[in-house]
Amino acid sequence: MNVIKIGRAQDNDYIVSNPMVSGHHADIVINDEGCVFYEDHSTNGTMINGQLVHNSSMQLFGSEVITLPGDFNFTISDIVKISPQESTGTIAGYIPNPPVVQQQEKEIVVADNDVPVANPAMSFGETFKYFFAHYTDFSGRARRSEYWYMALWDLIFSPIYPLWFFATIIPKLALFWRRMHDIGKSGWMYLLCLIPFIGAILIFIFLCTDSQPYQNQYGPSPKYSK
Repeated sequence: MNVIKIGRAQDNDYIVSNPMVSGHHADIVINDEGCVFYEDHSTNGTMINGQLVHNSSMQLFGSEVITLPGDFNFTISDIVKISPQESTGTIAGYIPNPPVVQQQEKEIVVADNDVPVANPAMSFGETFKYFFAHYTDFSGRARRSEYWYMALWDLIFSPIYPLWFFATIIPKLALFWRRMHDIGKSGWMYLLCLIPFIGAILIFIFLCTDSQPYQNQYGPSPKYSK
């Protein structure tokens, strides 16, 4: 079995110099039968042919486009010389290749302009309008500032207008759903409320977590762009 280690740390086989890439981001494993697997161990995950792989494994057949955070793209053939056996999905003749972009030995460098830049947040007033314009929108993503601005609006109106609570049950739930999507989690994290004390702490931590800085399975990042 051969293992190729990819990440930001210096002990990897291929070093990707980007702060969004984990120190030990992933392994490419070629087992004794010639099958190839991508095993992600990262914080931010990896996109393979547009599908998010996060702390999980996916079999590769040689032509998949692997996208690391920061939009660095490569294929298995960029790292190893392969002879695909299409009928079995195996790879024969494993021979390490030099990396495509090389600064020093075995180092892949991602240009600084590939690092995402934070977009300006919606203002306090814009957040209020957006909240009601997306009254029942449970899809997409919501950044941290959007959620907490609306929490402040809720704090202002709840004591003054008794009907505010009932009028905003659905949009507040939808906003929570989008906030969980923004950090790569399901809106069903809401069920953690059923766990006394610990559930509330976990939800608070999730709500305070920064946006994933690239597209995930729920859509593009509302905060970051290249």
